[in-house]
Amino acid sequence: GVSLIGPGNGNSVMFSESLTLTCAVKWLVEEDQVLWQGTSFSPEPGTAGPLQLNKCRVDQGVYESATTQRKSTITIPPSELRGCGQVLVVTCFVERQDAKYQDDVTIYITCPNLKI
Repeated sequence: GVSLIGPGNGNSVMFSESLTLTCAVKWLVEEDQVLWQGTSFSPEPGTAGPLQLNKCRVDQGVYESATTQRKSTITIPPSELRGCGQVLVVTCFVERQDAKYQDDVTIYITCPNLKI
């Protein structure tokens, strides 16, 4: 089971703020790595496309053997949010030989004066 928790606040974040997301994954073995990927959908030309999340700080959390889960947290800096008015889809996933377990969340990047 993979559960990605959004930032709250209607899943919107100001373009000048860092975005922190937490992914809770159950039924892991300790070697499993929680991976992250993201895509920007943007009205502005030249800014849409994959996010470079490998540059972001990821805390893989502590593996809890009793519950076979861990919480992985990623912090995406404003430089990767690419300005306001964007929609980001961020996915966390665990890949196994037999399957890929994932969850995603949609986040709106808001401008200071933009009413959604």
